Amino acid sequence: TINALWNKDLATNRVASCTKFPAVMHIKDCFNGKEIEFNLVDLPGIAESLEANSLYRDFYYQFINKASLLLCLTQADRRAYKQDQLFYTELIAKDILRKNQKIVLGINQADLLFKDMEHLDGIDLSTIEDSNPILVDKIEDLYENVFSEIFVDFNNVTKESVAVYSVLQNWHLDYLKNKLYSLIF
Repeated sequence: TINALWNKDLATNRVASCTKFPAVMHIKDCFNGKEIEFNLVDLPGIAESLEANSLYRDFYYQFINKASLLLCLTQADRRAYKQDQLFYTELIAKDILRKNQKIVLGINQADLLFKDMEHLDGIDLSTIEDSNPILVDKIEDLYENVFSEIFVDFNNVTKESVAVYSVLQNWHLDYLKNKLYSLIF
């Protein structure tokens, strides 16, 4: 996601987590005709495993506490969210994740929602509308059944906080970037 949004060259792997330590980057970009600058921190993914969460916990506490905006990512074809729920609940309970922080809930790999016997790699997302029932159902499921419970006291986390996109197909990346920028600039 970072590579696609900001033309970086971070290691990636669709199967295994590559980020083991925080990567701090200074970003210069344009938004609404103005030059903008900010610091971006890529943290190891949560819920990789219980062992990994305990190894990365200090990183999360150090950086999430200072963040003005968080992009919380998950994969579109993922169904197990219990570790995410436990992790975010812990961050809230310890006042690491605060109600005034801005949050975007990103769902990557939207193409995988459309896998079937005819389309083993999914479909061309440019052929579908945002109102597609599969996309709408995924947003509803993730928000209503997972994140609305976690962020119940966060007035700024709503269904509109969810951004579905695909790095592989370069689909809705501008939408995601504009959603992020509109919250911080």
